[in-house]
Amino acid sequence: VSSLEIENLIKIAKDRGAAGAKLTGAGGGGCIIALSNKPEVVKKAFSDAGFDAFIVRTNQEGVRYEQ
Repeated sequence: VSSLEIENLIKIAKDRGAAGAKLTGAGGGGCIIALSNKPEVVKKAFSDAGFDAFIVRTNQEGVRYEQ
C-alpha cells in the first residue's frame, strides 16, 4: 500500500543515484529502503524535502559465488 509521499521518496532516491528504493514494512507507515553508493546524497535530498532519514551501513560481504 503505497502513497504519494512514498512514491516521491522513491523518485528522490533514484534521481540522486540510488540503485533502487522500495516501500518496506506493512505499508501505510511511510517507510522505504533505498540502496545507494552515495547515501549521504540521498539522505540530504530526503531532508531537503522535509523527510527524516538515517543511514545504515553493513560490514558483511554478503552472498558470494565462487567457481
